[in-house]
Amino acid sequence: MKIYCLNNKHLREFNYGYSPFREIVTAINCLLKDLSDRATPIDELTLVRLICQDGLRLYLLEVDRKIVGMGTLCVGPETLMKKEARIEDFVILEALRGRGLGMAFGQYLIKSTKEKKSPRLS
Repeated sequence: MKIYCLNNKHLREFNYGYSPFREIVTAINCLLKDLSDRATPIDELTLVRLICQDGLRLYLLEVDRKIVGMGTLCVGPETLMKKEARIEDFVILEALRGRGLGMAFGQYLIKSTKEKKSPRLS
């Protein structure tokens, strides 16, 4: 099991028309189908816009070199009295549910929230 945050540093991997996001977008679209039947498929440009947003971190869960889960950590808005975070778009492939992957992934995201000094998770 491998968890990583997809961010704008991955944009450096664009090279001579090759996009490192093609396979990721395909995997995310499969996950979106499992998340909701109303989900709209995304394209590479939408993914790039998403990961370039401040306060937003897209985490991917990989098992056996295949993306099987995702979760978005949204940090903010920050006020004088508080800093909040929330987890959105959390999903594990339906075929792999019930194996503890979601629990481990969720705990990782909660830990990441605390490391970002966002004690309040909604």
